[in-house]
Amino acid sequence: MKKKYYAFKGEEKKIFESWDQLQKYAEDKKGYTQKSFSSLEEANAFLEGKDIYGEAVKKKNDEGFVVAYTDGSYEEKISAYSYGAFIIAPDGKTKELCGAGNRPEFVSTRNVAGEIFGVIEALKWTYYNGYSKLLVYHDYEGLSKWASGEWGAKSPVSLFYLESIKKYLKIVDCSFVKVKGHSNDKYNDMVDKLAKDALFIGKTLEESYSAADFTISSEDYAPLCEYVHKQISSAKFEEIDDGIKFDLKGKKLIVARRKGYTFVTGEKSPLLCVAVLYALDNFSSDPDRLVESAFGAESFKDKISLSLDLINKATCENYAPYILFALSALSDRIKAALNEENVRYEKISSLFKKDGEGFSYCGKPVNYEKIDEAYSFFYKYRVGYADLEMGRDEARKTVMVARDILS
Repeated sequence: MKKKYYAFKGEEKKIFESWDQLQKYAEDKKGYTQKSFSSLEEANAFLEGKDIYGEAVKKKNDEGFVVAYTDGSYEEKISAYSYGAFIIAPDGKTKELCGAGNRPEFVSTRNVAGEIFGVIEALKWTYYNGYSKLLVYHDYEGLSKWASGEWGAKSPVSLFYLESIKKYLKIVDCSFVKVKGHSNDKYNDMVDKLAKDALFIGKTLEESYSAADFTISSEDYAPLCEYVHKQISSAKFEEIDDGIKFDLKGKKLIVARRKGYTFVTGEKSPLLCVAVLYALDNFSSDPDRLVESAFGAESFKDKISLSLDLINKATCENYAPYILFALSALSDRIKAALNEENVRYEKISSLFKKDGEGFSYCGKPVNYEKIDEAYSFFYKYRVGYADLEMGRDEARKTVMVARDILS
């Protein structure tokens, strides 16, 4: 049996090594508090009013770690499991996550199912918020031993766990610290309550991710960041761990160098579309994989088809970001026509003059009759692209017009 320490906090502060000793000492005393601890350090911290758990978290945050406490719970009467995760980011901001489930193949594992979902959600949050290091405090050793390969994964729940975290571990360095449940660690108590609240009162604090992600084989993320900034100069940006975080009206895009390549993730917005366009034009050895990773699109045929596919399949309030690929197709066609005739220019705009509501080409003749129409249409939508608002039908019609101009 592990040794325990019993702290007495009243007019005097004492630590006892047995419950009987404390009870005997406290017989005729009032106005005190008492608590048991598994270590002398914790007992002394309690008496001195120190927050050793908060100090430990702060130390890891200062080293760049996201710290997450995770826990799982189970209730046999309703055959359901739940998870809780309390996350502390390096900037001190916190996030609470919890939820419940009853998948038949997982229920037999009791609280273990909840334990794995706690880690999955903590990893997912770390990944999509652009952090590179996560430290998980947990009380079920299988979480770390399955992840490290020390335990072989054979059961449905362990196989699901490994498959779920595989993607995130490619980007995030995840470390595990096993803690004893119900050990007076304030964060462990907090996450235990989150899991129980999800199970018994239906509390749900799940993060909604409309984010997408993709990777580029090069570690040099600067050109992509420069392109995004140039194309959407109104977006705010800040440096993060090995990268840049952009923000356009609350929509985020993260570009970072991780484990030998450039990692990009963000909510589906003009920022993400611009980043994908850059990747298509500069790292297009496998465009099918790129668009599948970023948008879930099945394959890449051409830019017009990609715009239509995204508009037709997405469910969102604003479909305008997806017309970017069609606009780029017009730009590509104009450049091709100019290059065929060896027309020299620093900026395409220098070859066009304002003509009523549109533009007229004023350079060396080229073999593209619709060049005026193409540039006028491109300019109309591309200049204010970041602020465009369109419903599905309007966005679809816009792309169809672009397709007609190309034909």
